[in-house]
Amino acid sequence: MFLAVTFLAPIAGIIAGAIAVPLLVSLYFLKLRRRPVRVSSTLLWKSAVKDLQVNTPFQWIKFNWMLLLQLLIVILLVLAIARPAMDLEQLPSERVIVVIDGSASMGARDAGEDIGGESRLDRAKMLARELVRRATNEGAEVMVISFGSEARTLTTFTGDGGQAEAAIEAINQSDQEGRLIQALRVVEAYLLRIGEGGEGASEGGARVVVISDGQADPDRSSTVVQPSLRGAEVTFLRVGPEEEASKKNLGIVALAARRDYEDPGTVRVFVRVQNASDLEGASVIVGTLDGSEIYREAFSLGGNQEWADSFSIQTRVGGLLEIELDSDDALASDNRASLVIEAVDGARIAVVQPGAATTASEYALRDVLAALEPAELRAFTETEYTSSAGAEFWARFDLIVFDRVKPEQLPTTATLSFGAGLPIPGLLVGVSEEFRDRVTPVSIWQRTHPVMRYVTLGDVRIGSPFEVGYEGDENANVVTEELASGPAGALVMLVEAGGLRRLVVGTDLGRSNWWRELAFPVFMANAVDFLTLSGESAAGRGYRTNEAVVVGGFEPGIEVSIEGGPDEPRTVAATERGEVRAGVFEQVGVYQIGSADSGLLIGVNLLSVEESKIDTSEQLDVAGADAEAAGLGAAAPREIWRWFVLVAMVLGVIEWWLYARQMRV
Repeated sequence: MFLAVTFLAPIAGIIAGAIAVPLLVSLYFLKLRRRPVRVSSTLLWKSAVKDLQVNTPFQWIKFNWMLLLQLLIVILLVLAIARPAMDLEQLPSERVIVVIDGSASMGARDAGEDIGGESRLDRAKMLARELVRRATNEGAEVMVISFGSEARTLTTFTGDGGQAEAAIEAINQSDQEGRLIQALRVVEAYLLRIGEGGEGASEGGARVVVISDGQADPDRSSTVVQPSLRGAEVTFLRVGPEEEASKKNLGIVALAARRDYEDPGTVRVFVRVQNASDLEGASVIVGTLDGSEIYREAFSLGGNQEWADSFSIQTRVGGLLEIELDSDDALASDNRASLVIEAVDGARIAVVQPGAATTASEYALRDVLAALEPAELRAFTETEYTSSAGAEFWARFDLIVFDRVKPEQLPTTATLSFGAGLPIPGLLVGVSEEFRDRVTPVSIWQRTHPVMRYVTLGDVRIGSPFEVGYEGDENANVVTEELASGPAGALVMLVEAGGLRRLVVGTDLGRSNWWRELAFPVFMANAVDFLTLSGESAAGRGYRTNEAVVVGGFEPGIEVSIEGGPDEPRTVAATERGEVRAGVFEQVGVYQIGSADSGLLIGVNLLSVEESKIDTSEQLDVAGADAEAAGLGAAAPREIWRWFVLVAMVLGVIEWWLYARQMRV
């Protein structure tokens, strides 16, 4: 251990000294031009002659405290320009492996004195460049590795400092979780190669320098084999604020969206925000769907606490859901998140009617179903239904609509029945003698039930209404619920049995005006979504920054463009199965795969509790051993030019005092 002083910019110092020092000295060689002055006494002549001799060119300069102080000031400033740096420990002369953390927390802009200034990665790159410069000047070979969730070898061992510095400068900020273990496995492989070459790390041939904020701990699971660094000396350089310092950051750490089980037209969104600071934080969170604001909430939460909220969206077509925090904090990548809300999947529907459609109400039923854009819609007569294939054939449909047809056997799929019953023991459907040939209104309906939501039945009139009832065994595991009723009794009943939902409507559409009302297509849309459980397959689609993106639905072999984020647009060929393997997107954002007309949007998010904490640590687990954070001088020079400037300023004050004192004399 000894003190070593180096200059990080010696050429700049040499140039400054070559200009400043001669210029100062030359001032004392110049002969001053004086104007004639009449004096009342000759006593001043002697000193005036002596002064003229001093300013005569080409004479030796006599000792002068002012000149000495000025020379010292100039020399100190010249040395400061040369960027002097000191260090208590010399780097090894063999090989240096520089491992740089490029994870999301390294994007926190709190490495300087103020929030929003220099990022931790910027500071890490600066330290790495200085480390490389010094190591290569001392004859060492350097290797540079960066890592997020995966490791990248930027340069193999090289003595070219310029090449290594260029590789360091090209490191981009990722929004991934940091996994140091991936980088250490790469280091282990290179150290093994060194050992096989007879230059084992145990002989001091290599040194590993990890530059991180301390958040990149490897996987400590007992099932994970920790890499071995073969006795290499390890140095940990911490960047960012001190461990005890408060970290100002609010971040979105969870976002999920799912269609309601009972009402697929409703999307329920859940979001959670984390406060990394020990101080109370406040913000506004805003949600948009395809650019239109749908949600806004102001909130505050205490230090190191979380805030969660949920809200609902009414949409069947879906779209791009974006959530953004209005927060001026250290880390920007966790202030936004996005999901793609998928549209409700088209159902496969079969319609069974007594015969070929001939009446307006029969055509209206088919037209309304077709307007819902099902994946498949097929019409059958009662005879065709009875003579068609067995249960396997009908199981391919998501919903069977029976119009005035009562099947002999209950199909193993969801059903919607109009004007007829179903072969369910205890289910009663019939016309009451009291209301036969009478026209009755709909008296009551459950406006909050998913099937009846936004349905208005006040103007609906029904002729000879069927009464729907259930008097089956209480232990038959059948659940019924009246959704609408009139003077004759229940008109719409929900029956759930065996995991299937069935709607029984006691109305012959041809004997009512319902099919003419706006309420009918709304009811049919609700009923199809509710009975086919469309919400289970339609949810928010999003990826994290460490997940590989694979999407399908493209023509095999076609070149598909990928755009979005900070990366340049690129193309990927679809596989034989029509899949596009887009890989991992390291930055948070919205990406488009395919053309604007037929492409897919992909939301990529951080959503990491650990990275959003933006903690720093004075200790890092490196290959199973705890490495303490070392001072910058342990692996990189510590600049001391500020001290030279400070001494120059002190000498400047002394020089001014001497000058003022001489002037008074």
